[in-house]
Amino acid sequence: MFPRMNGYAWCSKQCYIALANIMTAAAAEGIDSCPMEGFEKALVEKTLGIDSHQHEVAVVVALGFRQEAQTTRRRKPLSEIVEFI
Repeated sequence: MFPRMNGYAWCSKQCYIALANIMTAAAAEGIDSCPMEGFEKALVEKTLGIDSHQHEVAVVVALGFRQEAQTTRRRKPLSEIVEFI
């Protein structure tokens, strides 16, 4: 029926649950975050000194403080975008 997902694929998807909590907690403390995919897994594991026979990197998140204040968002009023009928 459905193809079976391998262990790494399943675990990496589960990491997004923890990632969402990390990003929410960071935002509550005024810390910016940015999740990243498409990274070079082997290079990240080597750089961090991770034994890839025991552990694997599934997701990367950058945390920090922005250098300058965020620009004001310019949004149109809801009445200009949505028409209720």
